[in-house]
Amino acid sequence: MIDPKIQKRVLERFEQRRRMREDELTRRTREVQEGIPELSELETELKTTVLQVARAAFESGGDPKPRIDAVKNRHVELVAERSELLKKNGYPADYLNLPPSCKKCSDYGFIGSAPCTCFLQECVREQTRELSSVLDIKGQNFDSFLSEYYSDNPGDGEGGVSPRENMEIFKDIFSGYARNFGRHSMNMLFYGGPGLGKTFMSSCIAKEVALKGFSVVYDTAVNIFTNLEREKFGENDDELRIQIKRYMACDLLIIDDLGTELTTSFTLSALYHLMNTRLLERRQMIISTNLGPKEIAARYTPQIASRMNYEFDRFHFFGRDVRQVIKENRTLGY
Repeated sequence: MIDPKIQKRVLERFEQRRRMREDELTRRTREVQEGIPELSELETELKTTVLQVARAAFESGGDPKPRIDAVKNRHVELVAERSELLKKNGYPADYLNLPPSCKKCSDYGFIGSAPCTCFLQECVREQTRELSSVLDIKGQNFDSFLSEYYSDNPGDGEGGVSPRENMEIFKDIFSGYARNFGRHSMNMLFYGGPGLGKTFMSSCIAKEVALKGFSVVYDTAVNIFTNLEREKFGENDDELRIQIKRYMACDLLIIDDLGTELTTSFTLSALYHLMNTRLLERRQMIISTNLGPKEIAARYTPQIASRMNYEFDRFHFFGRDVRQVIKENRTLGY
């Protein structure tokens, strides 16, 4: 599904592109007509041939093909005459031909009601740019993941699994998830202390899923509930309404830092509504939090905790804060 906010922005860009092309063609036409007076008459006849083709196609009486062919031939002759006239006066032969960037859709972005390939590609690029404003998706990707910052000692981990082995397993699972993302992909809950790679892995997934053409929205829990509350209390803002729609309808919603928001009756109700709506519509979510399962159960309603327990695959991140490990290595000169 194309994100409505992204689609609106890309359509505005396509419209601006068409307008700039039309303005430039108008400027060139005036320029050459002022310098080549006889060109005006030729341009008038060229426009007439287009109308003549349409008229010949609908005229009754006999086969219209000979008449249509005759008009088309005359059109070709006029185009050749115009090219020669332009060259004689020092202009390129195609100076008055400004083709659109995309010949298939003529820069409208759609062919009939179907989005053109160029439009979809531009939407992917725009969504990637948007994600880049909130996530370091350029620097954070599966290829740049360094497991050596995690201890390989099973004693530092859980159940005989070291933090490094745990993260290497997660990397394989999450890269496969991103590669094969679709309507039936699982929802995921990332939990564990700060600095263990939850946001990093979310960023990696977001980039790969977005590049596949799916709509991805990333935001912190604090921002999401603030925006939902603004809408609840009647703030009249088109951008806000679009953002709320994105939370509800995007293909993948990533909620970061759940548990940092102020817990009120409103946030509990809003979280339940957001989760339940997306679950019913089979729209995927990734939630990351520093809270463990018991803390989630204590903080949220049983309905919310139940959905997190049974509708999400849970991934426990453990080990030492990677930021602290990196800082220590730098101090030691590594």
